[in-house]
Amino acid sequence: MKSLMNSNFALPSFRIPMKSGLFDFAQDYELGNLVSRLPRRLRLLAMTTVTVFVFGILFILPTAVQAKRKLPALKSASAVKSTSSNVTVKVKFRSDRKGVVLNLGNLSAASGVSYDLIYDTRGTTQNAGGAVKISGDTNTAEVIFGTCSAGVCRYDSGITNAKLTVTTTLKNGRKVIKPFRLKV
Repeated sequence: MKSLMNSNFALPSFRIPMKSGLFDFAQDYELGNLVSRLPRRLRLLAMTTVTVFVFGILFILPTAVQAKRKLPALKSASAVKSTSSNVTVKVKFRSDRKGVVLNLGNLSAASGVSYDLIYDTRGTTQNAGGAVKISGDTNTAEVIFGTCSAGVCRYDSGITNAKLTVTTTLKNGRKVIKPFRLKV
């Protein structure tokens, strides 16, 4: 602060009219003299307040924001369609919402397709997976939220954090992984 007071640039000055008894008089004050007359703690408080104000304005101004790519969310009965190197993956809920249907297209470009469904139900994590047989150009797979045995299915309820991953192995050996986040 002392270097500021001893520098050669002029600080603003102003006149303060004052009344004292019967006489009116005015005194000239320089801003530097006013600041130097303040107690040390008050000067530090003033400098800190100005500094915080200036930096606060800098942080409030809008800046560019970069966000990580979110997984596509499947809402209601609408379908999500994805193409991965000419293999088309279309996912939609069954009409009773107790499973999902995978519609795969242009399978002539793939040598294999597998899927994995992971979800939480009542505190436990469940997993269903399988492979799609490549016969022809299109195929459909149905994955349910539950288990089936001897033609009798038991469906899970209270499903949260459902994620479906479709892995396509292309004929050139490259693997394409497509994740889906399902909102049941």
